[in-house]
Amino acid sequence: MKVLLFRGLIVFGLSLVYNIDVFAQEFDLSELRRHHYESFGNLDEVEGQIFFNEDWEKGIVYFNTEYKVSDVPIKYLVKGGEMLIDHKGQVLAISNPQTMDSILINKHKFIYTQLMYGSKIKDDYIELLGGDEKLQLLKYYTCRFIKGRDVSSYSAPDPDRYVLKVEYYIRRNNEVAELIKVNKKSILQLLADRREKVQAFVKKNKLKVGREDDLIKIFNHYNGLF
Repeated sequence: MKVLLFRGLIVFGLSLVYNIDVFAQEFDLSELRRHHYESFGNLDEVEGQIFFNEDWEKGIVYFNTEYKVSDVPIKYLVKGGEMLIDHKGQVLAISNPQTMDSILINKHKFIYTQLMYGSKIKDDYIELLGGDEKLQLLKYYTCRFIKGRDVSSYSAPDPDRYVLKVEYYIRRNNEVAELIKVNKKSILQLLADRREKVQAFVKKNKLKVGREDDLIKIFNHYNGLF
């Protein structure tokens, strides 16, 4: 028994040491397509934010199998719609997100799925806030460029800048995610089959749908009613 336990600890220790190398090896990170990162090299002159996280953060990549990779330095480039990996000082992008179940960055869980964006269906990363497969609450980040303008001949012009925009989506039964309006009337309509119980929960706990934490509580409560 002690021998088996010792062997298990050795394997576990090796997986922690080599997990990023295994990730790079099995998913050919060194041979990935050219990503958007270099093409944004001149953005130092543009104000604003194009990344979800400005600094590299150790994350976890969960695959569709039981396999996972921990302690991966990750940046989410919202502007390019790519998850970037720092592998031994080389910046690489995940080119096969369909193989991932989810990616965890500092307690923020991202999935790669289909969503309705305007009149088109697109595949992209979106943050999973709450719920389960029955009904999930999602948060979608986009990056918008705002052109600077000259205010007057007597003052400095407004600079060009990028801003992150946030919208909320729902996904039912793993179908295409749909944009929602975040107001009390719209949320209660979405949860109409349990409206009375949801409404009572909101009233009892003095929740506001405009507060993200409260919105998550509402959706988690709704899913718990089944």
